[in-house]
Amino acid sequence: MDLDLTFLLQFGLVVVLLLILNPLLLRPMLQILELRHEKIHGMRQEIDRLSRQAAEDKETYETQMTAALKDAQKVREEYRVAGRDEERRILNETREDIAGLIGQAREEIRQAEKEAQKNLESEVDAFAKELMDKIVHRKGQAV
Repeated sequence: MDLDLTFLLQFGLVVVLLLILNPLLLRPMLQILELRHEKIHGMRQEIDRLSRQAAEDKETYETQMTAALKDAQKVREEYRVAGRDEERRILNETREDIAGLIGQAREEIRQAEKEAQKNLESEVDAFAKELMDKIVHRKGQAV
């Protein structure tokens, strides 16, 4: 193999080009590619972190919703029981009021009955006297 001068010249030019282009073109290009790689890798890590956080937030949300539903159910049951108790109380009060009104009506009926009986007794006595007078008066006319 013959080494001639053109080969050495071309080799020298390639070395000089590499020495000139390396700081001007190759290093900046490699830095840009490295930054791009780090940015993509960082974004993937951020996506993973946000995905984990979203899963945790979803779990927290579901736990809180379950707790809220249980609390709502408990409150609903308390209101239902309170409503039933209030209904019983109102019914008992109404029954007592009705029983009082019925007792009062019965007493009024008894009073009216007594008055009617007194009136009837006095009317019967008057009627009996009148009848007796008529019978006695007829006997007195017939004798």
